[in-house]
Amino acid sequence: MLTEEKFTGQKLDSTGLYYYNARYYDAALGRFISADTVIPSFLNPQSLNRYSYCYNNPLKYTDPTGHWGWIGAVVNTAAYTITHHDNFSWGL
Repeated sequence: MLTEEKFTGQKLDSTGLYYYNARYYDAALGRFISADTVIPSFLNPQSLNRYSYCYNNPLKYTDPTGHWGWIGAVVNTAAYTITHHDNFSWGL
């Protein structure tokens, strides 16, 4: 089945740009046309490049909102914890 959405859910709109929910990506340029609006953290050097996607690691992180590269890791961790809670042990 064909879809307009890309692998991570972005859509090509009438401007010819991909909409990432918080900013636009130009595939011809290979970059975002605006900076991420989230304030970077000096504790995470990957966040200092406000034109990057998912801290330059899209295989590890996802960014469905266009703002938080870590959200994919949090969602995956929460989902794993919820589905495997019966197997959890404090080692007691």
